[in-house]
Amino acid sequence: MKNFLIVSIIILLTQAGCASYPSYDSFDTYIDFDRYSQANFFISINDYNGKFAPKGLLSVSCYSGEQKVEKTKAKDMFNDDIYYSSSSSYKKEFKACNVNELLDEIVSNARSKGADGLTNLKIVNTSRIVKKGNKKMKQPGILITGFAIDREE
Repeated sequence: MKNFLIVSIIILLTQAGCASYPSYDSFDTYIDFDRYSQANFFISINDYNGKFAPKGLLSVSCYSGEQKVEKTKAKDMFNDDIYYSSSSSYKKEFKACNVNELLDEIVSNARSKGADGLTNLKIVNTSRIVKKGNKKMKQPGILITGFAIDREE
């Protein structure tokens, strides 16, 4: 019995020292600005050297998380408002931030301010700490900032 206990402790100690690392992962990202230049909108990660009128600093941000989405009703013979019953007409789905959607939003905001370009564009992965119940968790997100200009050509 004593030998069994000693062997068990040794096995536990040797196994407790083994650390497990996340698996290696590699990915590429390509953000295409060509569709904006085809629409005559200038985007640059650098300064603009030509003549321009400054419009202002813009930023958009997004944090991934749950989002309410309207439920679709089941297709059956009772598919009308009288017979269909549900405690809620919405369900929750996880939505991750999308860089292209945020770029569309910041370009739209810049155009609404009379700008035809964004300079010093920065795209940054960010996060914030949120409290859900009695737990704190990190919520990942994306922040895009840029200087809106009206080019004088």
